[in-house]
Amino acid sequence: MSNSSTLTLSAPWVFLPLQVGAGPEQMQTDLQLLAAHQQGDIRGALRFYRWQPVAISLGYHQRHWPEHWQHCHYRGQRLPILRRPSGGAAVLHQGDVCFALVMGITPGHYREQWQRLLAWLIDGWRTLGVSLQTGQQRPMRGQVSCFAQATPADLVTPAGHKLIGMAQRRWGRSLLVQGSMQIHPDPELWMQVFKETAPPPVSTPPIPVVVAHLTATVRAYLDDEPLSC
Repeated sequence: MSNSSTLTLSAPWVFLPLQVGAGPEQMQTDLQLLAAHQQGDIRGALRFYRWQPVAISLGYHQRHWPEHWQHCHYRGQRLPILRRPSGGAAVLHQGDVCFALVMGITPGHYREQWQRLLAWLIDGWRTLGVSLQTGQQRPMRGQVSCFAQATPADLVTPAGHKLIGMAQRRWGRSLLVQGSMQIHPDPELWMQVFKETAPPPVSTPPIPVVVAHLTATVRAYLDDEPLSC
């Protein structure tokens, strides 16, 4: 096993195609990418995915959620509940597109790196025709739903509806960011799970176009070394 920073800098970025699959396999893939970065095998990674079947994911440290979730159904199937490797609160994975971003943590510059991550998403979605800005709510402990609040680490539409929520997992100098982009949630399912009105749907280009654009631009914002021509 190598943990050399030199090897990490010379290692490749990995971009995986859009994947549709079950939650346990999706989480395992994200952890494998994090481990590969920790070992120095990759310099960074980005992938997008959707959940099939629909499910609820809990934050790694989340210990409380409504009892009625055990009985929630979607299209005749009970909703699985599983745990993410990242923190934060629960996310309903239906109508969303998720991403996993793996990169190194530069000592003393973590806050700056997060701002660059937000800029990548804001600028990328602006090019795709969707305006976003950071949330303004103060973080509150004990939230059950990730999308119940929008902190400065989240991205919202001009109307204040949260579109992108993110959580993280650090391992040494390696960072995994797991994000959910709530594009077209089912209002009835959202009400069944969270007992509140769902965020409104967002008009976007086709998902493959969104994925291609965000993938093409990520290194310009988050790679610490200049791109080769």
